[in-house]
Amino acid sequence: KQSSWLIKEAEKSGSMQDISNVALSFAIVGLASEEVFGSMCKIVPNLIEEGNPQDIINMCYAFAVLDLAKKYEKEFRMLWAKAISLDPKVLPVEARWQLFQAHAFVTASGVKSLEAPALLETDEIALQANVRESRAQNEVSSILDDLGFHHLAEVSPVTKENMFPLPRDMLAIDMACRKQMIAIEFDGPYHFLREVGSGKVLEVENGATKAKRRFLERLGWKVVNIRYFDWAKAKSKEAKRSFVSEMLKEVVG
Repeated sequence: KQSSWLIKEAEKSGSMQDISNVALSFAIVGLASEEVFGSMCKIVPNLIEEGNPQDIINMCYAFAVLDLAKKYEKEFRMLWAKAISLDPKVLPVEARWQLFQAHAFVTASGVKSLEAPALLETDEIALQANVRESRAQNEVSSILDDLGFHHLAEVSPVTKENMFPLPRDMLAIDMACRKQMIAIEFDGPYHFLREVGSGKVLEVENGATKAKRRFLERLGWKVVNIRYFDWAKAKSKEAKRSFVSEMLKEVVG
């Protein structure tokens, strides 16, 4: 209710940045409120006319992460047309990262013929994901090898059947077996929400983590998420091996 009120007040004052910030906040939390985004759709023309480039891109990213682009396809396409008309050479890396992910998520959701963001020669370097290979992830990988589960690290989710113009390493799968289409994700603290004030990590996935799993599943991957706090409970080598072994039984059968 407060967010809907803020949208109405922002519309009155002409503050499009406040609206895009609300959208982005919902995306971070992973809350797809149809009440809020339905209200936002009514003022998309104003947002396109008065919002700055980052406002437009934040909105596109929020609709994509929350899987609302198909439901509000008309309004999303209006926002998207504006977003990809922007000069990519002057956009911050973060903004272009949002555009590429939004395109992948929305296309995988079933929205047809969505024009891809323009590629720059520097995208392969500037937009590659911030790969976080932790010690724990390497431990899991080593145990998988010992158990005979052949896999590679940091695997592109793109398949021959589902081609997306993703920069190198973006949305890469932590550990994957392409033959069996099994994706194993080791989810560290940055995959979860934090408590306001204390900064304590909560056992609640953030919107980006949910969106990536949904994206991978739509591309045909069977996804397993290992939460870092569950892994931390396995103290001994035997316990860790048992943890991974049981996980494999569930996913491989």
